Amino acid sequence: SRLRRGGAPAPSYYLQNTVLHRDEEQTGPPKPVGSFGVSCGCQVGADIASFRWDWLKDAMGGRCPQMCQLFCGHEGGFSPCHYDPQDNVFAQIRGYKRVLLFHPKHFRSLYPWPVHHPQDRQSRVDFDLPDLETFPRFAELRGQGLEAVLGPGDALHIPPGWWHHIEMLPSPPNGEVVSINFWYTAPRWFYGDARLGEAHIKWDRPLQGARRVLFQRCVEELVAPSAGAAA
Repeated sequence: SRLRRGGAPAPSYYLQNTVLHRDEEQTGPPKPVGSFGVSCGCQVGADIASFRWDWLKDAMGGRCPQMCQLFCGHEGGFSPCHYDPQDNVFAQIRGYKRVLLFHPKHFRSLYPWPVHHPQDRQSRVDFDLPDLETFPRFAELRGQGLEAVLGPGDALHIPPGWWHHIEMLPSPPNGEVVSINFWYTAPRWFYGDARLGEAHIKWDRPLQGARRVLFQRCVEELVAPSAGAAA
């Protein structure tokens, strides 16, 4: 994350931390991580404990979140465009954020870093100063994105595989920007009527949307060790 002063990048603080987690065999909402909510983050822990977990479960088709993360930053900062393999419910607590979303089908136009790169799942394109000679397909994205501006109390569902570029907007009085999110395993999207049995379900029209993205990652993970660093 960074701030820009007179067009030049400058340091900015940014915190991203897991505060709740649920093991696969665990039932119900996720539990605090370590001593969170006991010896640290007591007020945040109390606030999270008061969530309407039943409402959230119903809204997400009967699923419980696997993890809850806390994000703290400052106006002017941003998170580079990237995608996640999990289902994401993103909620704004303080300040404002602008989220620019792109469908998984635009994977090639966003030029992600290789799987084993430290910035895996992140676009190589600088959205402020895109290099169209190096990344010519990025120009194809003009008019293809969806924009959402989030303020306190707003929530945004980001499906798995959807690219998102997040900017922290001016947030008076002190510029603080705070968000939380809830991670879920990817839903089993399907076309058809589940009540009529398996024969009447066409599972996600194979290799469409997020599934195509995840399949590409699996292939790259298998090939990269054999190809070596030169690839």
